[in-house]
Amino acid sequence: MPPQTVCEEIPAVDILSLDTVRTNCRFPYTDADEKTRVQLIPFPTATCNPDHKQRLERQEDSLARALEQAEAAQEMSARISARFARLAGRSERRQRQMAHLSLLEASLALLEEGNDILS
Repeated sequence: MPPQTVCEEIPAVDILSLDTVRTNCRFPYTDADEKTRVQLIPFPTATCNPDHKQRLERQEDSLARALEQAEAAQEMSARISARFARLAGRSERRQRQMAHLSLLEASLALLEEGNDILS
């Protein structure tokens, strides 16, 4: 039986930069011995597909945008947390002021009552 060609996804590694890329390249495959010949392909030529570099660039752009969005969301979250902390501080001060005002009102009521008793 003559060897058949199948499209098989294999990893190709650039030893210098340790970048890994998956490729869809055709390699001879023989049914008789069921072995696949695999070769290590340098990263710059690691694809049979001519638009592979464009796909990688688009993926890189998408990842860069996602990173920018994540950083913006993190910054927004920090601002929101700081705002809530300020509001909580104001609320706590307001509660202390209200408690102090209640004590002053109670003291005033006692003074008026004591004044009425003395007169």
